[in-house]
Amino acid sequence: MRQRLQTNWRFLTPEQVSRPHEGADFFISGFPSALAVPEKTAVCGVLLTLETSQIPPPSDATQPVDSRVDYFFDAGPNVFNGEYQNLEIQGMSGSAVGEYRSDLGPGLWTPEQAIHFVGVQAAVRKQRYIRAKSWDTVAALLERVDPQLAQALYPRLA
Repeated sequence: MRQRLQTNWRFLTPEQVSRPHEGADFFISGFPSALAVPEKTAVCGVLLTLETSQIPPPSDATQPVDSRVDYFFDAGPNVFNGEYQNLEIQGMSGSAVGEYRSDLGPGLWTPEQAIHFVGVQAAVRKQRYIRAKSWDTVAALLERVDPQLAQALYPRLA
């Protein structure tokens, strides 16, 4: 099974992970269950990417809120618009939260420099915010199942 996954799937590497940077643009990509289409032998999903921006922790966020592990992103009309205006994205938890940095200065632009993943989507309050957990949280959970991978993440989060 592991070999099959490694052959047919692409996985994030520690080099693709970072903390959020001031002024970056953010996006959340995943497969919301609301867009899933059941077929005879599988459930086919639709990849959805939402462009958003980081916001301060909302006053109505479910407590506890810890700024070291909880990140919040806009989920208002600027994010959910057009055909996705009324979309409920329950079932998208665990999706990657990425950042795109355009402030890298002179030199050759590469996706490896400009795009990093800063967290994992954990909750959404429609028209309010999307909540994500930092890679610190993910690394702490990985300690239990793959300590070597967790240790590879920590330097990226320092």
